[in-house]
Amino acid sequence: MPFKCCVTGCRGNYDKEHKVKLFRLPNKNRNPQERERWIRSIPRENIPNSLNTFICENHWSVNYETCQIYSKNRPLNPPTIFICVFQSQVPTPPLTKRTTTKSLPSTL
Repeated sequence: MPFKCCVTGCRGNYDKEHKVKLFRLPNKNRNPQERERWIRSIPRENIPNSLNTFICENHWSVNYETCQIYSKNRPLNPPTIFICVFQSQVPTPPLTKRTTTKSLPSTL
């Protein structure tokens, strides 16, 4: 059975003629922080928590940085491109709180 991309709405690896590379999410036992970074970047709420969860290369820029893990190249950073997902579903970083100060009325 061929593996499919876990991003909602993505059709990566569904077409037999246009295969794309798939990357496993980082291992939850060896690198839980990295796995959590990847999961937070994917706009999906119920990502399967298994070793066979994949994401296709369509979710990185063309010249993404790679690192070698177990003699296989994989992306160094989490995915960032989600064209197949509605903009309202893409996670955004939390806003930073602004500090406000009251201004005193000037007296003339």
